[in-house]
Amino acid sequence: MGSIGCEVAKKASTLGMRVIASREHTGKEKPLGVDEIFSSDQIERVLVQSDYVVLAVPLTADARGLIDRKRLGAMKPGACLINVGPWSFN
Repeated sequence: MGSIGCEVAKKASTLGMRVIASREHTGKEKPLGVDEIFSSDQIERVLVQSDYVVLAVPLTADARGLIDRKRLGAMKPGACLINVGPWSFN
């Protein structure tokens, strides 16, 4: 939930969307527009209930492979994955 994720959350909630997010540090204050936050190790809980998944994650060694075949398969049929970061997928 960096600056891009927070802006996406605000705009999505303004459109009436329920916004859930995943981030490493869940103890931080919940950003405006976010209904629920899951820890990074619970990303599957986000994926299985999302119609739209927006990735705004820097490409780091820790983040590489974040979305793999298994996690894509966990998404709802017809869900959209929107990547706004410098990603390569495994």
